[in-house]
Amino acid sequence: MLTSEQVRRVLREQIAPYTLRARALVIEDRTGLLRPAVGDGMVLTVADQEWFVLSSGPILHIRRRLWEQRADRVALVVPPDAPLSGLRDLTSAAAYVPAGGAHVLKVLADVHLPDDTRLDPLAAILLERPAGLALLRSQEITRAALPRAVVSALLGEDLLQASSDAAALARILRSELSVPESAYELCREYAATLSAPYQPLVAGLLTFGHSRALVAQALLQADISRREGQVSSDPLVVEFLEHTAVNDVALLEAFAMRLEEALLAEPNWGRDFVRRFPRREITHASRILPAALEADFRRQLDDLVAGRRTAVDDRLWREHLFYEEYKHWVVALGRLALLSHLCDEIERLLANDADLPDLVQAYVERISAGDLAWMELGELAKKVIPLRAEIDQLRQAYQKARTALNRIFAEAYAAQYPHLFGGSALPLVVHLLPKVVKPRLDTGEQVLVVIVDGLGYHLWQRFRSDLIAGGWQLEDGYALALLPTVTAVSRYAIFSGPVAKRLYPDLAEPDDDAPAEDELKALTALFPNRSVAVYKKRELKIALDDVVASIRGQQHDLIVVVINEVDEALRSPAHAPFSLHLDDYAFLNAVLNAARGSRRSVFLVADHGFTPDGDCKWPVPSGAMVAEARLARVSQPADNDADVPGVWCKDLVYELGGPFLALYDFGGRFKPQPNVGYHSGVSLEEVVVPAAWLKVGAVAPTLDLRFVDVPAQVTEDEEVLVTIELLTSAGAPGEVRVEVWIPNQPPVIFSAEPQAGLPFQRWQIPWRPTLPPREPVEPQTARLRAIVYCNQTEAAHAEAEVTIRPRPGKYESAVAALLP
Repeated sequence: MLTSEQVRRVLREQIAPYTLRARALVIEDRTGLLRPAVGDGMVLTVADQEWFVLSSGPILHIRRRLWEQRADRVALVVPPDAPLSGLRDLTSAAAYVPAGGAHVLKVLADVHLPDDTRLDPLAAILLERPAGLALLRSQEITRAALPRAVVSALLGEDLLQASSDAAALARILRSELSVPESAYELCREYAATLSAPYQPLVAGLLTFGHSRALVAQALLQADISRREGQVSSDPLVVEFLEHTAVNDVALLEAFAMRLEEALLAEPNWGRDFVRRFPRREITHASRILPAALEADFRRQLDDLVAGRRTAVDDRLWREHLFYEEYKHWVVALGRLALLSHLCDEIERLLANDADLPDLVQAYVERISAGDLAWMELGELAKKVIPLRAEIDQLRQAYQKARTALNRIFAEAYAAQYPHLFGGSALPLVVHLLPKVVKPRLDTGEQVLVVIVDGLGYHLWQRFRSDLIAGGWQLEDGYALALLPTVTAVSRYAIFSGPVAKRLYPDLAEPDDDAPAEDELKALTALFPNRSVAVYKKRELKIALDDVVASIRGQQHDLIVVVINEVDEALRSPAHAPFSLHLDDYAFLNAVLNAARGSRRSVFLVADHGFTPDGDCKWPVPSGAMVAEARLARVSQPADNDADVPGVWCKDLVYELGGPFLALYDFGGRFKPQPNVGYHSGVSLEEVVVPAAWLKVGAVAPTLDLRFVDVPAQVTEDEEVLVTIELLTSAGAPGEVRVEVWIPNQPPVIFSAEPQAGLPFQRWQIPWRPTLPPREPVEPQTARLRAIVYCNQTEAAHAEAEVTIRPRPGKYESAVAALLP
C-alpha cells in the first residue's frame, strides 16, 4: 500500500499537464494503489489551483461529496472499465488520464519504463524492492527489454548488463528474492529471449516456486550421479523436470552444462555455491568440482612419476572454476613435468658423451630452468601437502641426474681449465672487463657494471623474466667462474685477472664494505685515462643517493657496483625464505632504476653461482681443512676419499697453496649446518653465471614452436602423446593462443601464458591415430601442424610428419569374419 503522501505525489504529476485545459479529469487507476488512499476525497493544490480528488463509489455518494465540496476542478479516480453513465454530466467534458504502473514507478522511484499494462499488477511489489529499481535508474528501457528489466528489479540483479546468457543465469541463481506469480508471464517472456536450452531452464527456475539455488544444486548433483553411473531419484529434480514440461531426462545433461557455464561466468559466486555441495569422489571430468580437478592432477602426476608422460595437459585446468585456488598445484605439476623431461635430456647428454661446450650450452638454454624449478618445488611442497611424496621423489631423481651431469662437467672443466685463460669459445669471468666492457668504453660509451655476488644462471632465469617484464632489453650471455668458485677468487679476478696469491691468501674473505686498493689499481691499469668509480656495501647502505646520482651523472666513464644481497641470502638458514623475485633485492633494484635515467650501457654479471641446499651431507676428507662449506684443502688425495663427489683441482694457473677437492654434487655440502645455498665447488650451477647487456626499452617477443620427440611411426588405434614445445627466447608476450591440428580429430585450441623463469613450456596432447577405409590397407603419412598467435598475429608454427601403420591382425580378422 502507498502512503497518503505518495498518492498525492502521483496525483499531482497526473493532474499537472491538464491544469490549463481541463476542469475535470477521470484518472484510471490501473494499479489499484491510488483509490484506497483517496477514499472520500482529498484536496490538492496543483499549479496554484485547487483540485478535489475522490475515488469512485456509489453514484449518489459521489454526487453528495461533489455538492458538499463545491469544487471548481474535480479529478475522479476510477478502476479500469468502471461504469460512469450516472455521472455523464461530469465525465462528458472530462479528460481521461491513465495511471499505470509505469507512471507510479516514474514518480516514486525515478525509474522510466514504457507504459505497459503488464507492469500494473507488479508496481506494488517493485516498490518494495528499491535496490532492484535502483538498477534500472538512468537506463533507457525499451518495450522489448521490459521483461528483462522487470525480472532484474524483482531479483535485485542487473540482467540488462549481463554479458551472456550464462552470466544472466548466474545472477538469477545468485538472487534469493522470490518472484510473485503475477510476474510469471513476464518471466516466461524474458526466458524466451535466451538461447536454447537456457529458455526452459530459466523459465522453470523463475516460475517453479522453490529455491532456485537448491534446484540448481539438485540438478547438478543428479547429473554428476548419472555420469558416475549412479541412479538419482531426487524428487525435487523429477518435479522440476515435470514443471518445465521436459519428459526426456537426457535434457538433464543440457541443463547441467548451462548451470556449469553460469558458475564459470560468475566465478567468485560460483565457488561459494559449489562449496555447499557434499564432498564426494568423482572420476569424470568436471569444470566445477574441486574433486574432479584433484583427480586429474593425481592421474597426470602418476603418469609423470611412472614415466608415461613428460609434460602436463593443463587445457582443462585453465577452464576449471577452481583453477585460481589450485594455482599452486598447477605450478607444482608444471615444475615436476619440467624435471621429468629434463631428466630424460640429461640421460641423453650422458649417453652421447657431450663435451664441455655442449654441457655449458645445454645448461644455459634448458637445464638451468630445471634447477630453478627444483628450488621452487621445495617451497611449493609446503603448500601442496598431498603432493609432497611425489615432489620429493621427482626432486631426488632430478638431483641424482644433475649430480651425474655435474660429474662429467667437473672433470672436463678441471681438465681444460688452464687452457681456457688463453681465450676460447667459453668465456671466463676474467675476460669480461678487457674483452667485453673495454671495447664499449673505447667507442666513447659510459658503462655501468653491476656485479651480483652469487647470482647463478638458474636464478638469472627468473631475474631476466622480471627485467623483460619491467621494460628492459637484454643482450643475453654467460661466463664461467674461476675455481674455486668463491668470492675471494672469482670476483677479484673480474677486477684484476688471476693475479698473485697475495690478493686472496688462504681464501680470505674479501672486503665487501669498500673497494680494495688492489682492485682500484687493477681497474686503473686496465682502463688508463678513464674516470672509474667503484661502490660496495658501505656506500650503498649509507650513501645510496650519492651512488644513484653518480650513475645518472656523467662524471665517471666506468662505474662498478658490487651487490652482495644474493650471496648474503644464501647464508641464511635453509628454512628461511629465499626470494626468487628481483623486486625483493632493494639495492639491486635501486641501482638498476638509477640506470634507467642515465645514458649508460649496463653490463650485469656474477662472480659465481650457487648450488641449492639439497640436505645431502658428505664426510670431510681425512686431515682436510674445509673452506666455504664445499671446498676441502689437503696436501694430496687419500684413498678413503674416493667416494666423495669431488674433483681435485691443481695447476690452476695461480697458486692457492695446494690441491683442492671441489664438490660437484647437486645440492651437497660438507658443512652440517643447512643453508639456502653454497658455492666454492665445480658444478654447473656454481660455475655458469650470467653476463648480459641491459638496455631500457620494450622488445618484441621472440617465440618458437616445435613438436618434440615425435615418433617416426605410430600404430593405428594405439594412443600416443603428441608433445609440443613453446620457446620464449626474448620478450614477455603475455597470453598467447596455440592451435594444434592432428588428423581425424577436431583442432586443439588453448591459451597459454609463458611463465617467469621458464624459457620453454611443454604440452602433451593425446592422439589415437586411425587409417581411412580403403583397399588395400597400407601405411599412411599424417601431418601434424601447430601455430602460436600473439596479439592475433601468427608468431610461429611447426609441422611434423608421422607414418601410421595398420594395427597387426585388425584387417585380417575383419576379412575372416566375412568369409563363410
